Amino acid sequence: MKRIHLLLLLTGWLATLLVTSCKKDNEEPPPEPNNSIPEAIAYALTPGADLTQPFVLEGYYWNDGAPILITDLSLLDINSPLPREAYVALTGEAVKLLEGRENYLGALVRITGYMEPITVPQTKLTDLVFRCPELPQILRDRRAAVLLPFKGNICERFPRLCSFTLPVVPQKYALLYSGGCNAANAHRRYWNDLRFMYTVLRDKYGYPAENIIVVYTDGVGEDNIMPVDYAASGNGLGTAFEELRTRMTASDDLFVFATNHGGGQHRAGGHQMVNSPRNFGIEDFNGDELETPGVDETFCLYNSDLGPVPDDYFGTLLSVIPHRQMIAVLEPCFSGGFIRDLSAVSSIATVTACLEDEFSYGGLTIEGVAFDVFSYYFTEALFQASPNGNALTTNPDTNGDGQVSVLEAFLYATEKDTANETPLLDGNGNGVGTNNPSTSEPDGMRARNLFL
Repeated sequence: MKRIHLLLLLTGWLATLLVTSCKKDNEEPPPEPNNSIPEAIAYALTPGADLTQPFVLEGYYWNDGAPILITDLSLLDINSPLPREAYVALTGEAVKLLEGRENYLGALVRITGYMEPITVPQTKLTDLVFRCPELPQILRDRRAAVLLPFKGNICERFPRLCSFTLPVVPQKYALLYSGGCNAANAHRRYWNDLRFMYTVLRDKYGYPAENIIVVYTDGVGEDNIMPVDYAASGNGLGTAFEELRTRMTASDDLFVFATNHGGGQHRAGGHQMVNSPRNFGIEDFNGDELETPGVDETFCLYNSDLGPVPDDYFGTLLSVIPHRQMIAVLEPCFSGGFIRDLSAVSSIATVTACLEDEFSYGGLTIEGVAFDVFSYYFTEALFQASPNGNALTTNPDTNGDGQVSVLEAFLYATEKDTANETPLLDGNGNGVGTNNPSTSEPDGMRARNLFL
């Protein structure tokens, strides 16, 4: 009997050995169940990977317009594209079952599903989605500090943002831009940023709707009050600039506002979860960058295989638009690096949320509605009110002349900004920004007389 038992064990061992020896030398075994998101993505992108097997992943469930599983919720507040290995987009029956289940949002979950390669719409790019047939298991409830994304129309929360009362001034033009990169990165706060600024331009400063060109993600807005003119594709952005070039004259003013993800080289060597020092910036081909190695700062298009928009190109597009005065306010990460390139534009003043080697941040919530930190306070200063029209506790009009200059808005926003970012103002267009301008130095002297 013992001999039979031993024979069976030997037979099973030999069979296992034969099966293992028949595997191709370059074929790696799939990761074990409960593997990390980065490991699962790396395996799924490996040629010859077995994607018929289920994966069991753990991460935080989030849905701010696109359902994802992410390694760290704090990454959502950084205005630089999410590291590809830090998240995976969710699809399948589980996504439908999760609708309306707010207890899942922000919770640590374990979820079973299948990695599937896809072609990104309207591009030749490939990506992965995680198809989930069943509801995930909650491992840890959402922390109290994590605020849920506001799913309704922003007009419902802030009716003032959807009413316009002042007469229009036709010679003023504006470009409002947010690319968002892709569905997982196009955070709803970008729409909120644009929506607030749009109201300020219409209601406070008299910009006519037809003179405000909105370029946003896939070309479809989140409400019907602010029309979107073009998708944030290479073609859409180029068409928007061409429209401004042909419509504007040398006596017109242009205001440019961009809220988006940006790329560049972070002072710490890369993204919080990526060791790559380039962090989505691109190689500096014309040698105008100061860091080593030289990296051009960029910001995202949406679902584009053209890559991001470099600061050199953005400056070139602006420089050919006829204008009397131009003001640019840039929210993305590394936006301070755009100052040098935009200085080629005559009569421009540039405001950025951060230095060229810094991240910029979201994470600000006003009555449950998310915004980016610096651009919100800058917009609030220009509005001289909250989104609801309520008076501010601090008056940004520090000289009491009844209007808020670029300098006053910058100083107000910088004082209110508690994020780990360093806003810059280049008021005189010399390509060098300052964080602490005053009316006695060149940037502040000019910016105090600049108004929307």
